Amino acid sequence: MDEENNGNSLGTKLKDKINSAIKKITKIITKFLLVKALPIVIIIILLAGAWYVITGGVVDKIKEVFTGTVGGDILHNINIDMIDNDERVYVIQDDYSEEIKAALKEIDVDYTTIGLGEDLNIIKKFYEAEIVTSCPDLRLRDEIGTEVEDGNLQGIIQFKRKYSDSTEELLEYKDFTSFQTELAKFGYDLQDAEGNSSTQEQIYFTRSDVESNYEELKRYFTLDSEMNLIIATINSTYIDNRYSDYAKKEGNQDSQDYSFYIGIKKVNYRTVTDKYSMPMEFLLYMLMISQNPGFCEEIVELVKESKIVIEIQDNITTTTTTESYDYRSDFILTGSARVYIHVDKTKYPYYGGANYTYVNISKDPKEEIAKKQKDIVNHPYSVKKTIEQSNNISLYVTEAKTWIMDYEAIYSNMQEEETMRDQITYPDDNYIGVEDFHGYLNEYLTDKTDILGQDDLKGVAKDQFDIVSTSGNITERKTGKQTIIETQVVRNKYVINSTIVEGKEEKFLSLLKVDPTTGIFDKQNRNKNTEYKKYKNTEGIEESPEGNILSATDALFYFLSSKESTQSYESIMRYLLYIYTGTNYGVTTFDFSIYEPSQFAQIGLSAGTSQFKEYLHAWEGCTSLTADGTAYIIEKDGGGNLTVGYGVDINANADIITAAGYSTSEGASIPKEFVDSLEDQIISNCIQAVQNNTAGLNLTQYQIYALASRVYNCGSSGAFSVRNGKSFTQAYNEYWNQERDSEYRAIPNDQMYSHSLYTQYMQEPITSNGEVLEGLVNRRKSEWILFKTGYFDRIDEYCSGSIINDTAEFGSSSGTIAGILESADIIFQYMYNNNYKYSLNVNKLASTYEASKNEMYKSTCCATYVSWVLRSAGCINNTWHSSSQMYSNLKNNLNFIEVSYSNIEAGDIVFMDTQGTGSINHVQLYAGDGRWYNAGSQSRINQAQPYKSGNVQSKVKKILRYVK
Repeated sequence: MDEENNGNSLGTKLKDKINSAIKKITKIITKFLLVKALPIVIIIILLAGAWYVITGGVVDKIKEVFTGTVGGDILHNINIDMIDNDERVYVIQDDYSEEIKAALKEIDVDYTTIGLGEDLNIIKKFYEAEIVTSCPDLRLRDEIGTEVEDGNLQGIIQFKRKYSDSTEELLEYKDFTSFQTELAKFGYDLQDAEGNSSTQEQIYFTRSDVESNYEELKRYFTLDSEMNLIIATINSTYIDNRYSDYAKKEGNQDSQDYSFYIGIKKVNYRTVTDKYSMPMEFLLYMLMISQNPGFCEEIVELVKESKIVIEIQDNITTTTTTESYDYRSDFILTGSARVYIHVDKTKYPYYGGANYTYVNISKDPKEEIAKKQKDIVNHPYSVKKTIEQSNNISLYVTEAKTWIMDYEAIYSNMQEEETMRDQITYPDDNYIGVEDFHGYLNEYLTDKTDILGQDDLKGVAKDQFDIVSTSGNITERKTGKQTIIETQVVRNKYVINSTIVEGKEEKFLSLLKVDPTTGIFDKQNRNKNTEYKKYKNTEGIEESPEGNILSATDALFYFLSSKESTQSYESIMRYLLYIYTGTNYGVTTFDFSIYEPSQFAQIGLSAGTSQFKEYLHAWEGCTSLTADGTAYIIEKDGGGNLTVGYGVDINANADIITAAGYSTSEGASIPKEFVDSLEDQIISNCIQAVQNNTAGLNLTQYQIYALASRVYNCGSSGAFSVRNGKSFTQAYNEYWNQERDSEYRAIPNDQMYSHSLYTQYMQEPITSNGEVLEGLVNRRKSEWILFKTGYFDRIDEYCSGSIINDTAEFGSSSGTIAGILESADIIFQYMYNNNYKYSLNVNKLASTYEASKNEMYKSTCCATYVSWVLRSAGCINNTWHSSSQMYSNLKNNLNFIEVSYSNIEAGDIVFMDTQGTGSINHVQLYAGDGRWYNAGSQSRINQAQPYKSGNVQSKVKKILRYVK
């Protein structure tokens, strides 16, 4: 038998042994390490090592055996169950060695020949290294980052919060239940993985209680069941109404009002930090190649010295709006009036005993007085000061010191201040105040005594009399108000000053050989490194691992390239060994900028995406369901890739699926509820990826959906990679003009596919494994039509919330509650992304949402926003800029009915008295689940999502529901 056939026969036998042993090892490791995905990884690595030893290192034979054995990369299940909340440490079991030995014996592998010690304790150390570099430090605040006590397992990730006043502190871990209880005291319902809420009732309502207790809560973080970071945030509004004495005579009283929204920021921090962690596969490969456990243990100690700091930045916007109301007066004379005039009787004794006389006025002197062109005096009525604070929290890695590189970013606090002034005067400027009226009348009488017919006044000097009082029908009439709104916006945000990423090759290489004078590997003068570092090998003999590593570099590189979790390590090891030896292993320079941190992924899916999901489902198709309809079955798609549900890629999501305890093998079933939830998260991540890659382009919602479909289908890199020399943003800016090229509701035609943005960019990618697929060609065409016209061709609907010619075009959702909610979400998101301002100046408020996009003043108010929503949803054809006017018009509309607060439902229009005046002065939309769409202040507009508040019912006046 020739060598090639012998190799194939050996490979076949080993495959059979692998398959027979995997199930047993799976049970062992799952039981003792709490890791469901780990055994496949370990067995493959160990068997690869065994085969490498048996065959003398024939790498080609390794490829023959293991190609296709395991589909996809597996991320180990690091979960909340490993945390000991009392001790504030991570815990894994360690009594698994005998079971692993027995399983290896069944496949004729001697564990000692592949680098494992008698107690197999090194496997535990490798796994601990991955936990340490992947998880947060759980200790008390003053202990974070200090030396870890022997025997304790602790993470190296630190969360540091930077407050708006530039102070900062490390956040301390609080277990989920305790954190959940604290949030409930503010009225926030944070549910656990099973949907359970805290039993704690809300106890904080007043401004002092809320602010003082939030100051404490914001100093902590928690982790949910999937190890997502959770921190608390707050947005608040404080209103202080002060009335003048005149206004108080009308029954108005000074008042204060405080409302707040406590929320959370949930972040999958590992999407960013995993590039800095140490996967245990890398350490197992190094053990297999070096045959030196002592050396690998030193690598573990090196990576445990890592440090990762995630900075949570409070970017506070404080909006102080001062609304000054002044009234103006008109005076009416009907019939006649008597004006009493004081006269100095010592100088004019012929007036008898009286010190005054009077004149009768039979004509209104107002017209004559107005001609005096006197200054207008406005009389104070009330001053309303509204202080709103919103917090747009940002997260960044500011420090990452690892076994191979150091990264540092410096941010500084920057404040921006903007003052805006709106003056609304109505109806005109000809009104005068009552005090001025008397003064003007005095002059009038002095100058016009002949008109009055009072001859006895002619001899009286002008400075010897004045008006004492008036009687009759000269009355003051309050005719209008002048409103001056001055808004001061102070934005506090953190901006990056500098970043530095520096390779630290000497950290790892110093474990192999060093300059004896410094004890550190000198990468600039390699010849100075003459002292070899020695460690105990598998036989307990002190030796350098260099020989084994350099004699098996091909195997090392192959092993690293075979797993997604270690693929990035192949290039770095080729580079490190080049620095170490001077031999070219294929990489002689290394770009450490790949360690620049990427964007964090916030968890959650916003409302208004049901139409887009339906479109995606029409493209993806659904894998089979189990007989009872409760679970999806894993199957291969048209390209041969394993998927579950509606196109959820098994390969890309294996870490999440295995972490939840489900198999990733073809034919296995996964609960429908779990897969649907995972799909929502993927869609949310896709939309976030689009927003990150198209920032500043002001895309429409349907254009964002078109690009999100690309990301869902071929990943962010596939959707936004450089094509024909241009990134998407470059292609968009060169080829696309939104006003000229966007054709909402246009009927698709073949001419549309000749547009340069399509031909030069969006018609690709269309290949899989190098083969052009018709399905991908058609999908790119479909996404282009959606991008250009807003048409979801697969479901024959136009994108909800897209408006043309002031007419609502909502497809199947038009004129429905669903249409109201979709419109509310789309418009709210657009206002947030495009920095809309709150204003009561009707001259700055557009009649429709679409019209507002083209206005110089992108402004709104509560009634304007709700009007836009209802118009966009096809429910009304008018816009009101006053909540009271809106209610007056809608209450008699047969398409709206009044409902009680106890029966409130999502989509209801809620009219409120937020100022304590007893009348309607605010309107907002109920989003469901205690959340509200509200554009009644700058802070509400500054929130990307509907806010949650339980302090509403007492302010509700009327609720209307659309019922057509």
